[in-house]
Amino acid sequence: MAIKDRILEFIEASGLTVQQFEQKSHLSNGYIRMVKSSIGSDKLENIVRAFDNLSADWLLRGEGSMLRESGTQTFQNSNLSGNKLGNFSSLHANDAQGLKIISDQLDRKDDQINELIAHGREQTALMTQILALRHSSQCDSSVPNDPK
Repeated sequence: MAIKDRILEFIEASGLTVQQFEQKSHLSNGYIRMVKSSIGSDKLENIVRAFDNLSADWLLRGEGSMLRESGTQTFQNSNLSGNKLGNFSSLHANDAQGLKIISDQLDRKDDQINELIAHGREQTALMTQILALRHSSQCDSSVPNDPK
């Protein structure tokens, strides 16, 4: 994975837009989009200084964890706890908004999944009724008429 790909992965994980990332890193507007193969050392230095939780080893070489242990703090938000997202450790405090967005997206996905499950159950019930009616009509037609 190239440095540009790792930067884009970090931007997504941080919940930032590319433009917000560029502004915070003191990069020109559109710089990330224009990167082809390498990034100048002065630009990399700006990025690492702007995001003290970003691991330089991960950014430059793809080694280790994306986030550094030092310069970060434990973050736990009651809106984000529970089975869905669990405990978040080693997250920078300014990631709270991104985590809230993720939590809201998961809630919407849960609602969609529950709607699909309910729809599937309705379809199964209808199919069961159709099969029962079909079976019943076949049984009725197989009984010989009583010629009294």
